[in-house]
Amino acid sequence: MSLLPTENAGDWQPIDVESAVEAQGACGRKLTLTVPAPAVQEVFDGVVGEIASEVRLPGFRPGKVPRAHVEKMFKNEIRQHVLGEILGRAFNTAIEKEKLNVIGEPSLDVQKIELERGKELRFEIEIEVKPEIQLGNYKGLPVEQEEVEVFPEEIEAELKTIASRHGEAIDAPAEAAIENGDAVQGVCRYLDGEQELKKVDDQYLMVGQGKVYGLHADIDDAFLLGAKVGEKRTIGCEIDREIGDEALRGRKVTLEFEPKRIRRAQPPAIDDDLARRLGATDLANLKQRVEEHLREHLAEAIHAKVRRELVERVVAATPFEVPTRLLDLFKQNTSEQQKRLLESMGLTDEHLAARENDLKERAGKTAEQELRTFFVLDAIASRENLEPTNDEVDDEVLNLARKQNVRAADLFDHLKEQGRLQELKLELRTRKAVEFLVDNAEIKVVPRKRPETAPQEKVGEASQTEARKEPEGEAKSEEKPADGQ
Repeated sequence: MSLLPTENAGDWQPIDVESAVEAQGACGRKLTLTVPAPAVQEVFDGVVGEIASEVRLPGFRPGKVPRAHVEKMFKNEIRQHVLGEILGRAFNTAIEKEKLNVIGEPSLDVQKIELERGKELRFEIEIEVKPEIQLGNYKGLPVEQEEVEVFPEEIEAELKTIASRHGEAIDAPAEAAIENGDAVQGVCRYLDGEQELKKVDDQYLMVGQGKVYGLHADIDDAFLLGAKVGEKRTIGCEIDREIGDEALRGRKVTLEFEPKRIRRAQPPAIDDDLARRLGATDLANLKQRVEEHLREHLAEAIHAKVRRELVERVVAATPFEVPTRLLDLFKQNTSEQQKRLLESMGLTDEHLAARENDLKERAGKTAEQELRTFFVLDAIASRENLEPTNDEVDDEVLNLARKQNVRAADLFDHLKEQGRLQELKLELRTRKAVEFLVDNAEIKVVPRKRPETAPQEKVGEASQTEARKEPEGEAKSEEKPADGQ
């Protein structure tokens, strides 16, 4: 049973309640709440009266069913309504009176609560509150920011990548070995020991990004890399459980593959003709466009790096105890998210089971760091009064609506109905705290170092990596600690 008020729950009425608060660690609190008998009786009378006015029974005029009859017929429903109203009102009244910044869901055992008409109601609730954050210095922090400079070799690398996307597939030379990016045609046999379960004479596979695609199994590219036409390769694997062939579904088999044909992309020449195919006037114009594109992504990556460094330094310099139950919940959710991601990438149950401990450890570290970051940025936002304005909320909803191709008014109503407007405001608040750190930092612009991996690693890829490390979590939403007031 949730006691926390939501955005669409309407106004709640205070109730007469005595409250006692017992600290349980840095963030845990046990509330002992006592609602006096007259207040309990008042709620009983109100609920019974409401049901009596609405119930329709044969032999009675509307609204004239005797209360005793109503209480006898709807005993369980009345108890549920009375208990829910008293618990919610008492809890909200108490946390407001005690000035408690509740986070997460309260915990109580409803079955242990004894509710009787005309008697006081006493119950205990365990909650967690926001940790007390003792902020150190977070203004004027020195940080280096690289110049937004795109190197010639990065432009050339991007041009080669673009050209490879517009290449034509040709047969590789007779003695060629399979390389990353090749398409391979060959004979594939699915074996169980010496028994042949299935044979495909014209199996088409793709080798790239560290994997072999087309075999309905999680297979690394090492299985085929370096193989030549006529050279058989074998590997043990487990077939995906979603495959249409029931005889192979989820089965552990030995795969045997013999390449018959290797197809390789032949990129076109990087010249004016290619540039015109891509909508540019000539090669010089194409290079200019590529440089502008790389510069835009590089700027995003550099600024993201500065933001991340400032946030990490402030969080690392702010020790505090993270709420235990909230952390456990975040660990569980983070672990489940990582598991779903790996499943979508084709990892089998066997692989996931083998990595379970590692996943849990990584999920725990990620969850704790996210919570620490949130609470520190929240404390900065509170101290600097960085509350988002109504116009800023409206602008954010408008931006989201444009991305989702829906009407802003409809999206606003949907967010409000789902109780997610508060999440959006928290997101904006956190983002403003990050911007505050950057605006008040002592930024020193330094020359950009040439990437060690250039030209293999492109600026565009690097910027996407930096964006994934953003502390703001603009698109996360899985959840933020909810303020219980």
